[in-house]
Order: sequence, then C-alpha cells, then structure tokens
Amino acid sequence: MTPFYTRLPELAARETRSVHVLVPGGPLPIGEYGFIEHYCEEDDCDCRRVLLQVTTPLAPHVVLATINFGWESAEFYTRWMHGDEEAGREITAASLDPLNPQSEYAEHLLHLFQERLMTDADYVARLARHYQLFKQNQGTNRDAAAAANVPARPNLEGAAATLHGGDPEVLSPGFETLDELMQEGYTLSEAGSPAKACDVWLQAWDVFVRLYAQGRFASLRAFDERFRGLQFLSNWVNDLDIELHNAGLKDPAYFKSRIRYCEDLLARVGNLDELTRENMRRAVAESWSELGQRGRSDALFEQWLKADPGWGWGWIGWGDTYYFSKPPAQDLPRAAQLLRQGLAVEGVRDADAILERLADVAQDLGQTEEATALRVRLRALRSAPEPRSAFVPFREAASAPPWRPSAPASARPKIGRNDPCPCGGGKKYKKCCGRN
Repeated sequence: MTPFYTRLPELAARETRSVHVLVPGGPLPIGEYGFIEHYCEEDDCDCRRVLLQVTTPLAPHVVLATINFGWESAEFYTRWMHGDEEAGREITAASLDPLNPQSEYAEHLLHLFQERLMTDADYVARLARHYQLFKQNQGTNRDAAAAANVPARPNLEGAAATLHGGDPEVLSPGFETLDELMQEGYTLSEAGSPAKACDVWLQAWDVFVRLYAQGRFASLRAFDERFRGLQFLSNWVNDLDIELHNAGLKDPAYFKSRIRYCEDLLARVGNLDELTRENMRRAVAESWSELGQRGRSDALFEQWLKADPGWGWGWIGWGDTYYFSKPPAQDLPRAAQLLRQGLAVEGVRDADAILERLADVAQDLGQTEEATALRVRLRALRSAPEPRSAFVPFREAASAPPWRPSAPASARPKIGRNDPCPCGGGKKYKKCCGRN
C-alpha cells in the first residue's frame, strides 16, 4: 500500500481528513488526528479499499491506528476474498488491520472513524474518487516521484503537512477547555512535574491552534481580548517553551516536541512581538544542539544572525550551545569566539549581557585578567547614564536548574472557573469576578 500524498501531494494537502478532539477526559487525548490514505499500487488489483493510518502533527512518525475500509458492498468484498463472507463484512464495517501498527488508542480511533467519518457520504465518495485517481496515476513511477521532490515511499512525517489542509471535524471547541488545561499544566509545573505539565499543555496548544484558526485572529493580543482566561496567552506560550526545555533535560523527546511547537507557533501566529519571535527561534536552535545535531543548530543561528547581526541574545544563545554543553561537546574557545564576534557588532543589543557571559567564559578558561577587565567594562556600561535595554531573557543555560513558569495566580489560592466566587456574591467565579 502506497500513501496517496506521494502520488497527488497537492490534492492530499487539500483533502486529507483530520479530526479535532477538544474535550478532555475522553478515551482519546485532546489533539488533531489525521487519517492518512494508502492505496494498493498493483496494476492488476481492483480491491477498491483504503488503508488509513492515523497520526498527529506533533508525532507524525507514530502510527496510532491502521484502519482497513472498503466502500463497496459486502458481496463485492466477499467475492474479492474468494467467498470469505466474514472478511467481506469486516472490510465494509471498517476494521483494524492485524498486519500493521496499532496503539492503545486504536480501538477508540476505529470507533471514531465508524461513527464520524464512514457515515459521511461525501467523505466516502471522496475516498472512492481518490482511489480512482491513484489508479489512474499508476504511471507515476518512483523515479518520477523523486524528480518531483515527492516522497517515493511511505513517510508519515511528510504526511504531517496535510493534516491542517483538510476539513476538520470539530467535536467541541471552547475557551473554557483551553483555560482549564492551562491551569492544570501550571499546577503540575508547580508540583515539579515538567513532563506531565508539558503533556497537558501540548493538548492545550492543539485546542488553541483550532480556536485561533477558527476565530481568524490576527495576533495573540487579539486572541487574549476574546479569551479572557486566568492567564495571558502571550505569557503562556513562553512558559510552555520553558517547560519543554525543563522536561527535555530528563527526556530528550521533549526537545523534539519543543522544536515542533516553536516552529508551529512561528508559522501560525501573526504579528508576534520581537521578544517572543527571538525566543522561539533561539529555542529551536538550542534544542537541535541538545539533540546532538550541532550542524543544524549552527546553521540556524548563522542564518538568523546574518539577517539581524544586532540580536545580542542570539549571539549569547549560539555561544551557550558550546559553553554549557557537556564534554566532549563543550568548546569554551568557540563560545568565547562567538561572543566576541557579537560584541564587535556596532549597536548590538544587550551588549552588557554579552559582556557578562564572555567574562564567565574567560574565567572558566583560566583567563583571569581578561575576565576582570571585562567585568570592569561591564560595570562602566551599566552605570552609564544612557538607558540600556530592559530585556531580561526568560531562559537560562542548559546547565542551570530548571526554571519554573509563573504561577497561575499571584499569591492567592487557585480558583476554578466553576467554583463559588470568593467575593461572596453567590455566583460561580467564571460568571462573576472571573469575567474581569
């Protein structure tokens, strides 16, 4: 079976079906599930069926379910199966394919397909049409596919781009769901469980993505004006990045999730403020370094600093990938070289922060006199009358203790949206002071 998107990628990007689950507490985690179509490429076979592999944008390489479905009558498939009536009925009813990957969610995804998708006559007709188009393009051999930059064999990461191009089935959107997931994540973060907090917050991100697109918001500020949750989205997106970093220090898989999340944010959200955009870029490059892919990290920093050489914390971030790496990857002379290169840029932003980091590197290199001279220069710069940048980076180096995101509410105990309002007015918090 061959993925449909390898033969007709543009059509697959428009018409691959995805389902958004936005209600917490159900059998399926909150998120988006793409039903990636595969068809038989044998010239002499007319099986008229589809193999659907279910995956998600955040983990496109993980197959959660493989569903076998045919749109013709049970009698057709009984003949095709040489008289096996039970097999014919299974194909028309949709079933989990025993020879392909399944997960703990496979049965629930099969039920979702049976209840929501195979009952949609338009979608079933679309599958039949895709099958015919696929067969008509049998002449598209592997060499031609490669020449056209189309994957020549199944590649679920390539299918991830199709998930947002289809026609999503919304089960239950809501700002309250997003707000509750955000607060649950903050509770887990405060309890010292960054991985669990990230798992919840990545579900919240899926909810946000759907609501942001549905409302056609132009910016995070515009979303916040409608959202009015207990936290500002503009703060939370940075907290999620920080917590993914913290979780990645123990489980590198979270660095991969961090890369996907930051790239998703940069691609989806318009009018990002400069600080958030820079922090997300830095997070992507740093995460590649943490995963041992120094070349990808260097290439990104080099690209971004070529476009904006005055990005002070870009130079610091690049240097930190060498400074805070563990031996043998640590390279203090290279870290110092990058910091000096940034410091030499005329008008570089946050020059004091570069000086401070360079002094630390020089001290660790045993260059005591240079470190002292740099700190004298730093004190002079910070005591100068002209205003300096007030930017304080939200991210420390990889070797520093994990950061803790801001608390969900300042010094007050957390109040659920459905709890009685503490003002004593007798209403639920979300209907009273929680609206302000």
